[in-house]
Amino acid sequence: MEEQTNRVREVRQRLGLAQQALAVRAKISPGVLTMIERYSYTPGPDMRQRIAEVLRMPKEELFPGGQKNGTASQE
Repeated sequence: MEEQTNRVREVRQRLGLAQQALAVRAKISPGVLTMIERYSYTPGPDMRQRIAEVLRMPKEELFPGGQKNGTASQE
């Protein structure tokens, strides 16, 4: 199984941005953002781009590695 990793929570917290605020600005549900931060959902390219724009960071740095898009992890 591929290791899923992202830096969304780390960067969001470093910027002092609440999870709800990021979700609203990136136009995603807070529940999906929680799943992304817990590595139980891998967002597709459009969602990655929206999150990266809000966090002002290249999406490749937020979501390193070759992850499948828009998938929920099977734990």
